Amino acid sequence: MAAPSPRAPLTSLAALVGLCACTPTNAAPIDTQGPDSGQGATLTLAEPEPEADAQPGAAEEPETKAPQRPDSLGEFVRAHDGPVHLEFISQYGYVHVAEDAGQPFEMPAIIRLSADDEAGQGPRPGLDLAIVLDRSGSMGGDKLRFAKQAGLDLVNRLDEQDRVTLISYDDTVTPLSNLQRVDDDGIEVLRRQLLDIQVGGTTALGPALFMGLQRLAAPEPFGPQTRTEARHDRLRHVILLSDGIANVGETRPEVIGGRVAEHFGGGVSVSTLGMGLDYNEDLMTRIADEGGGRYHFIEDAESIPAMLGDELAGLTATVASEVDSVFATLPGTDVTEVYGYTQTVAGSDTTIRVGFLGAGQSREIVVNLRLDPEQVRGWAPGERVELGEVEVRYRLVTGATEGGPAPMRSLAVPATVLVAHDAAQARASERTEVTVRAAEVAAARHIQAASVAVDQGDFAEAQRLLESASTDFEALRDEAESEEVREMLDSQLSDLEEAASSIEDARSSAAERKKYSKKYKASSYSKGKGSKTKKKKSVKKK
Repeated sequence: MAAPSPRAPLTSLAALVGLCACTPTNAAPIDTQGPDSGQGATLTLAEPEPEADAQPGAAEEPETKAPQRPDSLGEFVRAHDGPVHLEFISQYGYVHVAEDAGQPFEMPAIIRLSADDEAGQGPRPGLDLAIVLDRSGSMGGDKLRFAKQAGLDLVNRLDEQDRVTLISYDDTVTPLSNLQRVDDDGIEVLRRQLLDIQVGGTTALGPALFMGLQRLAAPEPFGPQTRTEARHDRLRHVILLSDGIANVGETRPEVIGGRVAEHFGGGVSVSTLGMGLDYNEDLMTRIADEGGGRYHFIEDAESIPAMLGDELAGLTATVASEVDSVFATLPGTDVTEVYGYTQTVAGSDTTIRVGFLGAGQSREIVVNLRLDPEQVRGWAPGERVELGEVEVRYRLVTGATEGGPAPMRSLAVPATVLVAHDAAQARASERTEVTVRAAEVAAARHIQAASVAVDQGDFAEAQRLLESASTDFEALRDEAESEEVREMLDSQLSDLEEAASSIEDARSSAAERKKYSKKYKASSYSKGKGSKTKKKKSVKKK
């Protein structure tokens, strides 16, 4: 069976960004740090009101920061609330639709979420970490040895305020520790438990993951020594490691993903580490997406410790948790796609699951907008029109108390564009950073589709997809007037050509085919997330 094709091939820059080839400008954002910021800001957020004590059993409502509408022309919209920043950046500041245009007008945009670096954020809350470790028969030899080493390294990087739940599984699930404090005694307990793990039978991935989620989400901690501690004043995260296919207990991806999503709504996130070449990467990415975490492909056992260290560094630098973004569109505008993130649609609202934001981290979420041409033609030149509103909802991890979690907060900006007098004005309003990001996810989509074809043994279709995409990107590069865009397209062309040249290796054996599929699916997954960290927080090692 042929691999699913990406969206319509990109035959010109217009196909990528919704208009024809453009000249870049450097329009500045509207900065919302206040009228005295020196930026000429017009979009101002009210200072946060003092937080009232939550009433037991009361429904929780986000604290909403409502901005005024901007009146500056040609600028995108930015707002912030403490360490969390939100920006909406459309591909063009101005839009123009020809009178005879009958097709919907499409344009990508970026929702950028970011968090300040760790300076001034205060001490992080304690971490409740569940390590769910595969001990099935396929984990024998170096795999289990390196997994144990990684577990020991992970424990050694934690602080005394942290607690570890350790679960191992084959065809049975074995809880080894419940919220074990990582003090000197606790480290010795966890070391013994890790070192005693032996390989066994098949893979009860679903039941083991469910146990890890339940142990962190239980209404009361396990054991009388922790019964007075609140659960919501802590970070709660599951790391699932597996090298095989879920084949015992619950195995349906939609059920496993649904359970993970439910626990994410309760404040528990999940990351997955797929090891080797025999696990189901589609299930592992689904679990990570539904759990607001990250998926990692571990090609060999030696890379496990570094990967887990990176995962922990991101966790301990968390600034905001339970992060969702909601794009509420107005009539005439639709969000047709969200790249790289799980989303749900209810009426005109598209909710995007983000997970958490670390110190110094940004997430660039690409969405595709479709505008009704009849509505666009009804707009007056020079008019600023609203397409909808973009909101981010989250908890600040430093805002929790022993009495309960930090309240959900909400920060919103209007999604606006200006109406151009003519096509030239629209072309001149291009924001090349969106062009760059949109092309990145477009290339990733082609590589993902080719990876699926390779996975199915259809090497000719994979080659066709990548060669077609390369031809399209070469045409885009030749049309581009911006040197920045040309350089970016060269980078995407290089990725496409590398993926195409590696297909011959994938033909040589089943192992090489699996390696190709997992490598390039993981690369496409990472590009879809658009996650960048400008500064990593050091993690205390005992």
